[in-house]
Amino acid sequence: MPTTGDPGGSTATLPDVDEATGLDHPWQVILWNDPVNTTDYVTLTLVRVLKVDTAQAERLMLLAHTEGRAAVSNGTAAHCKDVVAALLSAQLWATMEKVTS
Repeated sequence: MPTTGDPGGSTATLPDVDEATGLDHPWQVILWNDPVNTTDYVTLTLVRVLKVDTAQAERLMLLAHTEGRAAVSNGTAAHCKDVVAALLSAQLWATMEKVTS
């Protein structure tokens, strides 16, 4: 089971699949507002990790900056775990959560 830390320091255990159905439900990656890194660094990191253009990366960075968080990617739990790991290794705050309807 993947685990993800949040900016508050707690750790949550997230299931890979729904135990009842065996299906992998959609997940999303949350980028949290970053009081440490520059906006340029966050934007460049998003371009590199998410493979988006600079304009999209700037929109995501500004959303996280102004709203406190931004959903920057979605997909399977495995995909989101990889994205979170890449963002964390770049010293950005990121977590993943299950998408609810």
